[in-house]
Amino acid sequence: MAEDTQPLPPPPRVAAVFAAIRRVMEDMAKSGVGKLKTNSQQNFAYRGVDDVMDALAPSLARHGLIIVPHVTERSVTERESRQGSKLFHTLLRIDYEFISVSDGSIHLVGPIYGEAMDSGDKSTNKAMAIAYKYCCVQTFCIPVTGDDPDAQAHEIAGAQERGNLPADSKPSTGTAPSAPAPTSASAPEPHAPRREVPIGADGKPRVLRSGGNFGYGKKFATTPWEMMTKRDLEWFRDAERTPENVRTKIDIELAWRAYDNAIFESARDADRAAADAVPFDDRIP
Repeated sequence: MAEDTQPLPPPPRVAAVFAAIRRVMEDMAKSGVGKLKTNSQQNFAYRGVDDVMDALAPSLARHGLIIVPHVTERSVTERESRQGSKLFHTLLRIDYEFISVSDGSIHLVGPIYGEAMDSGDKSTNKAMAIAYKYCCVQTFCIPVTGDDPDAQAHEIAGAQERGNLPADSKPSTGTAPSAPAPTSASAPEPHAPRREVPIGADGKPRVLRSGGNFGYGKKFATTPWEMMTKRDLEWFRDAERTPENVRTKIDIELAWRAYDNAIFESARDADRAAADAVPFDDRIP
């Protein structure tokens, strides 16, 4: 007697969005996004948000995958640097919709947090850019090559301000020597620039500043760059034991801080000039 046979159920349909994500992952796995740009003057390689977007854009278009950000939370805190200039710290909570154009299927990735600090009106832009970068790197498992400071664990700066760091955050005995500067005859003069950072006609440095954490020293290895004081950065720059690649990053960071401070002072002076130009009304109400 023949046994009754039941037809097997059809396999579950896989949403096209997941297939598109897999195909983009395959594209990214072939080469990754390494430090493809080289600064000829300082002879170091670097990678930025634009590198990730440039590598992803052709693959996303080819496989019909759209990424749409949705900012669900935003907080902005005004802070003050050690030099007295204003800083705007922005923290964003963003959900990303991955949408397949072939069937309209959607996959939600998030929340992704983006954090940035700026002396002008760019802190929100920076926070969105870094959140997008991490979202794509982690979702597509993009291989990155080289010594990437962003590869370290992301830490939220919190409520601590750059100008109000605790006293024990400065180099001290047992972590980094607290001597002012090397006295060796071959050591550079204290605070003397070791190299020239290329500056554009607008006064803006033409190299990207380092992201992530400072990544050097026992106490400062996991300290975000924006939490490092100018005094501590100059100490590490002039310390004889500091590696050359760290000195290069410090010089770039100091150049960016000088530019940010100049932008803030320029905006402040313009506001004051505009206020002074308003005719004085001496009529008694």
